[in-house]
Amino acid sequence: MYSSGPSGLFNAPVTKVLLFGSFAVNLSVSYMIKKGGADKVAQSLGNGIQSFICNQFLYNNLPEMLFGVMFIYSFRLFERVMGSSKYALFYFTTTGISSLIQLAINVLTNSNGKLLKSSPFSFIFSCLVLYYKDVPSTMWFKLFKIPLSDKMITYGLAAQTLLGFPSNINSSLIGVASGVIASSRVLGLPNISLPRGVNSLFSKLFLPLLQSAPPTTSYRSTLERNQRQRQAAMGADNPLYAFQQQLQQLQQQQQQQIIPPTPPSEENIQILENMGFPRSRAIEVLTRTNNNINEAASII
Repeated sequence: MYSSGPSGLFNAPVTKVLLFGSFAVNLSVSYMIKKGGADKVAQSLGNGIQSFICNQFLYNNLPEMLFGVMFIYSFRLFERVMGSSKYALFYFTTTGISSLIQLAINVLTNSNGKLLKSSPFSFIFSCLVLYYKDVPSTMWFKLFKIPLSDKMITYGLAAQTLLGFPSNINSSLIGVASGVIASSRVLGLPNISLPRGVNSLFSKLFLPLLQSAPPTTSYRSTLERNQRQRQAAMGADNPLYAFQQQLQQLQQQQQQQIIPPTPPSEENIQILENMGFPRSRAIEVLTRTNNNINEAASII
């Protein structure tokens, strides 16, 4: 879908909880259905808090689960950039907003909870709002003279998810609405942070259990070498791309002559380090891009 740094779940404990929670809940429910039937499982879960929590992880079938897990794993980029505490807060905020919207619609339509229910796709489509707003396009192309970007692949998969699993259309659209509300600066929600005491408590109790080992240096070197080889191959096969790269370098040189370069900020260096890249590589790319974090993330 898009590059989100090194593979694995390094610096992504919240994503790890969402992924392993999905596997655990779906396997447990499948086992319970096999032993006692769907009606007995529905009676066991009821309409209480246990049903609400399970619905945040529960998929209707295996293909639906594969799509959902793929999106959640790819969106670990946001956790690495935002930090786990901010990402967890975004999860709880969007889940709460989605639940309130669903409750309001159910009450207004007098559906008694039968029309709408929570699903993992509410949060997934909330993250798509972040993807639309915060992830820059790295490649543009034309299809039937229509300009498109590499982000269209992700949007196409999201559309396929909606069309392929129509039972989730309502919760997905509500997820988009909650994502817009949660990321809107009008309400000031993006500026809210978890209290330091809560952060410290979770860091001491749960982070050691959830944190993954960092990728090896050899893997990082291989990743960077492969990226450079792909860029070189793209330039060799596409003269226009090579010309654009030369033009961009010339413009950067002219700007550097006019404007003194901005040194890499510690905040931007930390963001790239959280994504799993070495500090030396982060400083090098930020220096090259005049401390532009979006450009640096695209290059690295």
